[in-house]
Amino acid sequence: TLMEMGYDAPSGEVVVRYDAIRSDALGNAVTKRFEARESVFEADPALVGPALNRTANTVAGEVADWMAQ
Repeated sequence: TLMEMGYDAPSGEVVVRYDAIRSDALGNAVTKRFEARESVFEADPALVGPALNRTANTVAGEVADWMAQ
């Protein structure tokens, strides 16, 4: 579940937060939270957009690696 994806003005960062769930070898549910942040110097769409893309790609790679375990 995508919990957060956006620009956090107080911290000056873009944030992507994702809660994942999978089954282990015994069929038990296992959950994990993934989060990536990147500082942005100003709330300019030309800066925020690419930063969101990078952080989303970071989270997606981490989730993919975890799912493959």
